[in-house]
Amino acid sequence: TVPAPPLVEAPAAAPPAPPTLSSPSLAVRAPVAPPAPADSLIDMSAAPAVGSSGDGILVRATKDSWIQVRDVAADALLVTQLLRAGDSYAVPDRSGLVLLTGNAGALEILVNGESMPPIGGEGDVRRGVALNADRLRAGTAVIE
Repeated sequence: TVPAPPLVEAPAAAPPAPPTLSSPSLAVRAPVAPPAPADSLIDMSAAPAVGSSGDGILVRATKDSWIQVRDVAADALLVTQLLRAGDSYAVPDRSGLVLLTGNAGALEILVNGESMPPIGGEGDVRRGVALNADRLRAGTAVIE
């Protein structure tokens, strides 16, 4: 019989060399500006808009409610968003704006800081609410 050839183990692979920097500029990091202090940030969402007659209209959520505001004359969408409880939307100073909402009872509408009559109950969908100060005051803003 012929003797078996001796087993030869493969040499262990050398660990990879650590990467080297070929240019010193690669090691330099750009400075990062610190965040602005919280007291310097301004929340513009709660600022009421001033209407042509001096009326500011503000839509404030007491519970979560989806809203959409459209400019009917320009056929333009101004905003569509979910207002969480406590969030506000300051209505721009324009005529012809209409509010759509998925939960009318969760919204409080204010004109010059004064609460207006409700536009619907909890869970009521409203597809046409005139964002007009006089109609809101009179309780005739729902135009569906």
